[in-house]
Amino acid sequence: MKYTMVMKFGGGVLRNPDDFRRAAKIITDHRAEDPIAVVSAVGASGEYTVKTTDLLLRAADRSLPTKQRKQALNKVVDWHEALASSLGCEEDLLGHDFTQLGAEFKNPAKPMGEREYKDLIASHGEPMAAKLLADVLTKSGYPSIPVNAPDIGFVTTSNFGDADLLDSSYPIIVVELQKKATSASGDRCLVVTGFTGVDNKKRATTMGRGSSDYTTVAIGAAINAEVYIFKDVPGFLTAPPDIIPDANVIPELSYAEAQALGLYGVDVVCHKAIGAARKRSGLKIHVRNIGNPTSGGTLITSGKKKTGIVKGIATCSIDVIKIYPGRYGAEGADNPECGEKHARRVFRRRFDSDTATTLNVFSAMDHVVVLSYSCTVPGHATFLVRDPTHSSSEFVHDNYGFNIGGESDKCLVTLVGDGIGDNMEVRHRFYRVLDGVRKQFPEPVFYRDAVVTETSIGVALKKRAKDATVKTLYKEFFP
Repeated sequence: MKYTMVMKFGGGVLRNPDDFRRAAKIITDHRAEDPIAVVSAVGASGEYTVKTTDLLLRAADRSLPTKQRKQALNKVVDWHEALASSLGCEEDLLGHDFTQLGAEFKNPAKPMGEREYKDLIASHGEPMAAKLLADVLTKSGYPSIPVNAPDIGFVTTSNFGDADLLDSSYPIIVVELQKKATSASGDRCLVVTGFTGVDNKKRATTMGRGSSDYTTVAIGAAINAEVYIFKDVPGFLTAPPDIIPDANVIPELSYAEAQALGLYGVDVVCHKAIGAARKRSGLKIHVRNIGNPTSGGTLITSGKKKTGIVKGIATCSIDVIKIYPGRYGAEGADNPECGEKHARRVFRRRFDSDTATTLNVFSAMDHVVVLSYSCTVPGHATFLVRDPTHSSSEFVHDNYGFNIGGESDKCLVTLVGDGIGDNMEVRHRFYRVLDGVRKQFPEPVFYRDAVVTETSIGVALKKRAKDATVKTLYKEFFP
């Protein structure tokens, strides 16, 4: 066997028995390519209105009353029992999973911190989905086995909740998959768990929400196989569909463009997945709608076909955080490098030089991405931060003692396309649109802080101006 295709099915397309049967048919239709399937935990459907991973995280939240936590855990068990029954699976298919989950919920094998405990519990969702899909495939005539990602080499950092795959894992993945291929008697499909890994101490880790994409692309990069990510959306769109209902599918993107769109709010493919793709130049990622699995969608490649062309418009909620001279240490607030030095201290991961923007995450918080940073006044620093919890400023003040200003729950609107940041014509047209929108409002709606990189031009603004800005930009760049 030679695995030439890796196919990912997320929770958005694995919600009920019909979804599992549809995924199995898509996989079986590509049996000649010896596909590997990667799955997320089961999504929400019907009376089960909360995703499996969210339920598991609720069960793992030891700040909640025990009764609420048990209710969340019981919903997970009930939903998966119902799924297994509807799919005609053996009665005890998930029995071991339920027993192990219950035991770790009540009494973990060793004392552990909150983040480690949450990863331990959250990592149970994907193995159950993998067993269900493998069973459906086998019953349909395509022998399949569920595989836990750690068992084929997914070793990560110890940053619980947002771990990164170690570079040393890639050759191990190759070796382990070769073992699976050579040990198989006849063809069989591997159904691999997304989202999960283990660190060097064998502790369960998760790699961030949406990171089953990351798992899929990492496997594709390791074995040089094409990647297909099946979604409940048609692909990357030229603009947010809630603002521009007739936005078109973008047929092709470079890695940089796809990563920028993801960073600035287009949650189609996890930005970590694009980072993994860059480890194997030439890797192709096909994003397809589950309802039209054989054509259309968006193709993501390493190449840059044309530069200076706007490919899409992205929006996301941000907080504008301003750090003023305060407890800055021995350097003193008059040092021009002071703001950046302490910015790097606050946002501990390095600035990403590949995209000229930051992909930094607080080491003590979930889901925080720094989109832009500036230090135009000595001793001052301004951040545009994508943080759904809106708790970044409090964290910075409490942990570092800085004087904090700015505003929360604002918006960033960004144009994305290779080379547009260096294209003066595109920039002129962008700022001309902003001038026109500005006149529609009696008070200022735009901030001076902007994002300009090789692949993006963006502006921070108040949310009431978001729709007008997107619509006018769309009319300008997609007439």
